[in-house]
Amino acid sequence: MASVGGLKPGRSVPRVPCGGHSPCLARHAQSLEIRDVN
Repeated sequence: MASVGGLKPGRSVPRVPCGGHSPCLARHAQSLEIRDVN
């Protein structure tokens, strides 16, 4: 599984119905990063 949008592979990332280069994908990545920091 290749990393999408700079996300680290091996993480249970929910599949979003975006192409992969969409702003919503970036939003998901931000929320994941915030969860990672906590």
